[in-house]
Amino acid sequence: MIQACREYYDGNTNEMKFIDDFEENYRSEDAIVWYLKRSFVSKLITKALRTQDIDLSYTFRFFIDDLTENFRHEHEKLLSSKEKMLNAYRGVKFSKEEFDKLQENYFHKWIFFY
Repeated sequence: MIQACREYYDGNTNEMKFIDDFEENYRSEDAIVWYLKRSFVSKLITKALRTQDIDLSYTFRFFIDDLTENFRHEHEKLLSSKEKMLNAYRGVKFSKEEFDKLQENYFHKWIFFY
């Protein structure tokens, strides 16, 4: 995964710093934190999922597994807490092509656009 990211972001010093930091400091229990940093991790995973790029998704399979486990853990914590509602928002920019592909693939399944 790290090597694929280095190749993808070759020449982009900002993303290379994030990649170096990730390689040195990533722990599986911090997957949500890394995903929310809006760095190479979230950009490439979002791209893979939006475009249904199976090869790119496969590259990130271990991180996606960690992220899923982190969400499962947070969900269990929410269920056992006194809070009964959680609001979550995330603004995302789409290119026209990405939006069309997303709408074509998912619109009638589980994604709602307001």
